[in-house]
Amino acid sequence: MAVSTTSISNMALARIGATRINDYAEDANVQAIQCRLCYEPDRDALLRSHWWPFAGSRVELAQNATDPDFEYDYAYDLPSDYIALRTIWDAIYTGGRLPYSCALEGTQILSDESSLYIRYTKKITDPTKFDPLFVQVLKTRMALDMLYPLCKTAAVAAGDRLQQELDKLMLQVKVMDRAEQNLIRPRRTWLQARRSNVCADPSHM
Repeated sequence: MAVSTTSISNMALARIGATRINDYAEDANVQAIQCRLCYEPDRDALLRSHWWPFAGSRVELAQNATDPDFEYDYAYDLPSDYIALRTIWDAIYTGGRLPYSCALEGTQILSDESSLYIRYTKKITDPTKFDPLFVQVLKTRMALDMLYPLCKTAAVAAGDRLQQELDKLMLQVKVMDRAEQNLIRPRRTWLQARRSNVCADPSHM
């Protein structure tokens, strides 16, 4: 079965023993209302809280026609699907991370650089694109948020268990990310390659 907003909502409802829904967008019962209140905020908060590989993207930013009033020379508009900044890139420098000062303000990045490339977390709204672990974390986060509105009498004890489950899931996510990153060799810049070759030459030792 394909993952959908309805299926994720029902996983969250089942986790707290609440009645399931037929359609996330159309149902008018209290369960569906609570799901709609929680789903998007919880999804976006989770996307922002961790560098999920499935949500990674990169782009050359568009320069805004209006420059900042002071301190910086240029303003760059963030992408419409922007959730969080990961890195600012410049291939000249070691590791590609731009050493110059920049500032995040509203929906812009301010900088003295005449061009700007970023890696960022994008807002993924299609549930079929979610990582399976993201689905597990999202449904647990929703279950925790809906627990008191839907199951008041059991909220305290069940809430503690759900929070522990959520913490364990996030630990699993971080372990998996580290394991996958260890399999990938970062692309070296020209400067890094040059330095490596110099160090490997016995005449420089």
